Amino acid sequence: ETALQALGNRRLLAFNLPQPWGDAGRPDWVVALFQAQLARVSGALAFLHTQHQSAAVLLARGDNVQLKKEYLLPMTTGEKRLGVGFSHLRHPGPAVITARPAGADWVVSGTVPWVTGWGFFPQFILGARLPDDQVLLGLVPLMDQDGSQGRIACSPPLALAAMASTQTVQVTLQDWRLAADQVVAIRPADWLHHQDQSGRVRGAFAPLGCAQGALDCGMAAATDATQPYWHSLEQEWQACRHALLVALQTGETATAQTVPLRAWAIDLSLRCSQAAVLTSGGRMHLPGQAAQRLYREALVYAVSGQTPEIRDACLARVVRPAASPPL
Repeated sequence: ETALQALGNRRLLAFNLPQPWGDAGRPDWVVALFQAQLARVSGALAFLHTQHQSAAVLLARGDNVQLKKEYLLPMTTGEKRLGVGFSHLRHPGPAVITARPAGADWVVSGTVPWVTGWGFFPQFILGARLPDDQVLLGLVPLMDQDGSQGRIACSPPLALAAMASTQTVQVTLQDWRLAADQVVAIRPADWLHHQDQSGRVRGAFAPLGCAQGALDCGMAAATDATQPYWHSLEQEWQACRHALLVALQTGETATAQTVPLRAWAIDLSLRCSQAAVLTSGGRMHLPGQAAQRLYREALVYAVSGQTPEIRDACLARVVRPAASPPL
């Protein structure tokens, strides 16, 4: 929490918002490189920052002007903090969170499988399916509640393989009455699909940062015998970084060609962190070893924001030579 607030003290917690809510004018590539640097030093901090930043962007692009006035400027400093809970909308099958109209308000029920930031974020933006299949985005507490407004129950923090310090929980809502003034927006049924398409390249910078952290770790421990391997990985990392920056700077972020770019960054984070494990040897098993942490964080990036297209592109890289170009 200290590191998260340190970012807030520098107004870096929600720093890519349009005026009058934030400091406008930062290019996408600057934001992306900042997120990569966070992932380079701490995947947990980078993940919490991404959740908060995502919530701020949702608010800024939403329809509720009053919530924007109340939350956005304080979100840049950490005075107000928000998480998100809508990844379940990617999954086929029956909706796990539904909302039905109740006058001007909405009644929400179901279980959100993943909400990161319990203890860090007092509230989160929830995604729920409406009867007509549209998506309701609304602000709800990230803490236990039981009263006239309904019931919210948070599980104990889940025992995750990586980034457990981010305090990820399941949240069950039972007839929770979401007031109309807490609705961020109502979006089309395919809203998240379009979000994922436009965010493929930006989402590649966290695994890219993880790969760089693994390069730092491995090269610090490299010997004359292992140095050529690290040099080869660093060259590939530079090429991947260049390709991602070109895609951002040219605005080519939602085309089919960005899928293999995202897969390349994920693959690189896995291979660089695995190389760091191999270089570390048996001490990798000890608590607090950077190589072990980076490898586990790379596993998180392998499935974060996963769509069928990204999954298939990653699998395609697994079954062909690792050094193959992404396109």
